[in-house]
Amino acid sequence: MKAEDYKLAALGDTDAQVRVANYYDEHLRGERDSPIDVSDETAKKLVVQYYKMADAQGNAEAAFRLFELCYYDEDYADYSDYIENREDARQWLEKSVQRSYIEALYTVGKFYMEGELFEKNPSKAEKYFKLVTKMNPDYGANIGLLYDTSIEDEDDEIAYRWYKVAADCGNSHAMELAISCCEKSENLAWVIKAAESGDSLAQVALADRYYYGLDVERDLDKAFKWYQKSGTSLSQSRLGDYYYFGIGMKENWEEAVQWYQKAAGGCTGDAHAQQMLGNCYFYGTGVEIDFERAAYWYDRASKYDRVAKQMLADCYYFGKGVGRDVQKAFERYNQEVLTIQTYGDFYYFGLGVPANKSKAFEAYKKAAPYDIRAKRMLGNCYYFGHGTNRNIEKAIHWYRKAAMHRDEYSLEMVNLYYTAHDGKKAKEWFKTEAKLRSDQWDQFFTTLT
Repeated sequence: MKAEDYKLAALGDTDAQVRVANYYDEHLRGERDSPIDVSDETAKKLVVQYYKMADAQGNAEAAFRLFELCYYDEDYADYSDYIENREDARQWLEKSVQRSYIEALYTVGKFYMEGELFEKNPSKAEKYFKLVTKMNPDYGANIGLLYDTSIEDEDDEIAYRWYKVAADCGNSHAMELAISCCEKSENLAWVIKAAESGDSLAQVALADRYYYGLDVERDLDKAFKWYQKSGTSLSQSRLGDYYYFGIGMKENWEEAVQWYQKAAGGCTGDAHAQQMLGNCYFYGTGVEIDFERAAYWYDRASKYDRVAKQMLADCYYFGKGVGRDVQKAFERYNQEVLTIQTYGDFYYFGLGVPANKSKAFEAYKKAAPYDIRAKRMLGNCYYFGHGTNRNIEKAIHWYRKAAMHRDEYSLEMVNLYYTAHDGKKAKEWFKTEAKLRSDQWDQFFTTLT
């Protein structure tokens, strides 16, 4: 607080009086950290005293602040000992309205809309809201939100009309809000308008539309342009993907690392960028291999990114960048369907947890459609009766599925079973196995020539 304000307030300057009162009031409500030169009780007296001095000279803001002290006593510091007639809240508000204070006009409109302090009257609410937006169109965003979020009076059409008042005057926040409740045919136009006005979230939204081809023809170049303009962590993460995977350009892992680092930093870094940065350090793409840094970034991302959880589990399981800890690996694998096969191994072999063949069987059954090893292990469960009733037919079914991917164990199990029990199928299988191995050798020799 400037010393000059105290002098001006003492000389009757109403704006200075309001500034002094605001200063003490903000301190009492915890909005200022700096100490004040009086006790809290004295500060309360000064707040009321200075507002009343300004109000006596017709200051509109002072009257509104006195209304707030009376009416919102639970939200403000308790002034009950310093305001004689708390029921006068409405009178303070009406004084401020008569002096055309915009916050007061908005509040009265809100009260008429909601039936608070005044009898509910939608037409009067409309009248006050029109006065407010005539003085400052930006209030259209606030008014739109009242209708957009009201429990009793929710009305997307009215909300959109008020958002449009502010948006048409260049309010990018209102443009963003209008997108949520306008007709689908108008949605894209508002996204473009908000993006062109410089709204970073709208720019990301527009970039995503071009990237995925949502309501527009897919255009990766236009998406790249809007991601570049946005500057948010999400857009920086996406730019990293462009360079890492060579989307519409030549791969450039070093450049990708730069973008991932920008997006991953800070308290609210992008989880995908953190996961990809972990990958860069784990596999040495764009940077030297550094398992400790990889584990660090996987850990940062693991709360929100499924791949990061899986990779962090691998780090613990194999002791890469962290001390080997099978229990911690299990805890992370446990959360991910992507690693349900490994989850099955933990229970099947008792790695860090008590062996439980039934749980292992359920895990392998879920993973088998997607994972070769899970197919083989599910075959074992059926063949040996581990975690389920023994069923040789189902065992061979799953061994065959794994064998078709050249799983050596499964190839041999099918081979030996048919040899022992079904000579005709054995002959057919020998041909299939020979074809699989032939393709495998052909592929091997192709890599040598």
